[in-house]
Amino acid sequence: MKSKSLFRQITAWFMLLSILASCAIYHMENKQLSIWRRNNIIDTKKQFRIVIHEGEKLSELVNFVREDNALRGSLQPLPEKVDYYYKTSKYKRNFKVPRRDRMYINQLHLFVNKVAYENERAIIDLNSIQEVQILDLNTGLTVLANFGAAVRTFAGAFFAAILISCNCPHVYTYDNQTYNYTNTLYTGAVYKNLERYDYKLLPDVSSNKDTYKIQLRNEEQEDQYTNFLDLIAVEHESNIQVASDQNGNIYSLAEIQKPLIANDDNGNSIISLIENKDETDYHFDSFGKDKYSNVYTQFEKPENVKDGKLVLSVKNSEWGGFVYKEFTQLFGNYHDNWTRKASRKSMQKMTESMKKGGVLLVVSVFKNNHWEDVETINLVGSRNHNNIVVPISKLNSADKTISVRIRSGFKFWDIDYIGMDYSEQKPMNISHIKPEITSAATPAQQGALLSNDDNYFHHPANSTPLSIEFKDLPSSATKARTLILCSKGYYVGQRKVSGKPQLAKLKEINRSAGLSAYSKQLFDVYNDYLNQLSKTP
Repeated sequence: MKSKSLFRQITAWFMLLSILASCAIYHMENKQLSIWRRNNIIDTKKQFRIVIHEGEKLSELVNFVREDNALRGSLQPLPEKVDYYYKTSKYKRNFKVPRRDRMYINQLHLFVNKVAYENERAIIDLNSIQEVQILDLNTGLTVLANFGAAVRTFAGAFFAAILISCNCPHVYTYDNQTYNYTNTLYTGAVYKNLERYDYKLLPDVSSNKDTYKIQLRNEEQEDQYTNFLDLIAVEHESNIQVASDQNGNIYSLAEIQKPLIANDDNGNSIISLIENKDETDYHFDSFGKDKYSNVYTQFEKPENVKDGKLVLSVKNSEWGGFVYKEFTQLFGNYHDNWTRKASRKSMQKMTESMKKGGVLLVVSVFKNNHWEDVETINLVGSRNHNNIVVPISKLNSADKTISVRIRSGFKFWDIDYIGMDYSEQKPMNISHIKPEITSAATPAQQGALLSNDDNYFHHPANSTPLSIEFKDLPSSATKARTLILCSKGYYVGQRKVSGKPQLAKLKEINRSAGLSAYSKQLFDVYNDYLNQLSKTP
């Protein structure tokens, strides 16, 4: 996070208050931790009020300490004046604060998914922070005109960042009592030219039932266009697992092996984090000489085997979405103009830009004394882990081991499991079930829009959920069943950005691995600041 700059910026601004008049003008900046230059650091023992947002609930975090990747402290009701000035900042761009109330203005707001508790102490997981807001002095913004041609050079870097943000359609599955948020669809397809097929495992809540119900919900400020939906039902023996690659090819997994070795960039073993599906993730938080975060694994390989199936359980990180929001601030008032130009680029160029920035997960195999890329994995969303098979072929039959490298931008992905399977494909019965729209307010004939890859079902922002049924699923008392939802579509966000474009920082990020390095800078700033803050008496 660009925290270091951000917080240094904040401390600098707050120190300026001591030399201003008795009333100062404040405003709320939704900065997602904007970075200043590192030479703008000013150490201070200024006290900040840390406000935790958990849904609609606001609390102040007090007496806290930093432990590992979390803040531990006590939550208490928000003081009335802290709440008053925060609410004032939401509807007044600028407002004055008397000197006597300065103690209520130094506010740092952390928006989190959930607060955990242990022995009545609150635990704030830093990975769960989705947004940061600061109430600070309004120094004014200048607008750089004629930004024009310079912005075009940042197309690759920008799209590498924008796609990290996991908005997209949300899938809710029915468990015979209620609908539960399960996964997302075609994550990262933020423009029509990035539309692609997406495959997500769904929970089979009732394996003996022949009807499956879901809802698609647009819970973001965006327009969503779904082109195609297909439920893939796979019947198989109960002693095997089933998963697909990102192209929709389905594989049986009968003898998954754990890696012999799994190390990060610093040579530290992470095997305990990735050898079981237990959600004790490795967060790609090492930083290699190539400015990416790498996992190096080695597997035993049976003699004369030339093909394998790498099995991954991964998801995108919440941190990645935070970096995206921070990054878009750098474009300032030219954000919209730039995206329109960049959106005309081909999917191939966009993929190369995302790969270059570290947004996509790159799998490589060590062959002929060098790392050979075998798969580039697209975004899968941050809701939950997704099982993905990466087929690996043309191995040297005489080799007794296979070395695999998995590369991410700094903290852009979480990985829960890595395994390798060399078993032959087992018999499977695969059925494709078309969707039927059952929403009362939606004409039933529009269900055809989801059944064929030709037209789009438009789901605008703030619209009602789209209820869908899949009927006549195969069911057997002797077979297991795995369900995979295939989707295709794209979505267009309505995010607005203002302010002065920061050309120097954009140029820096546009280099190879620049977005990954930017993420590391942000994290270091944020990490250092929280460490300093927790030690303040």
